Amino acid sequence: MYIGRAIDFFTAKERVQAADFERDDNKAKFNYNVFCKNYALAEKLALTATRVYGIEHHSVHKESPNYYPHFHTVISNQWIKILGSAHIFHP
Repeated sequence: MYIGRAIDFFTAKERVQAADFERDDNKAKFNYNVFCKNYALAEKLALTATRVYGIEHHSVHKESPNYYPHFHTVISNQWIKILGSAHIFHP
């Protein structure tokens, strides 16, 4: 695992929102992820970064034990739910 230098809240918000416009979903999943130091900050970032439709929380994925709990923004309309590509991880 690689975690880079710390970024401020505004930069983290911009990074998460930028993933919604990335056409290559696999690239967006890796280039725009954010690691927060706790659940509350991850939730706050997700709520701030979402534009209209809210957020969704996912627990650890069973098939990947190193996949931390995380939030996604929801980018969708009233008929289809589409999750933002960025993961907002927390311990």
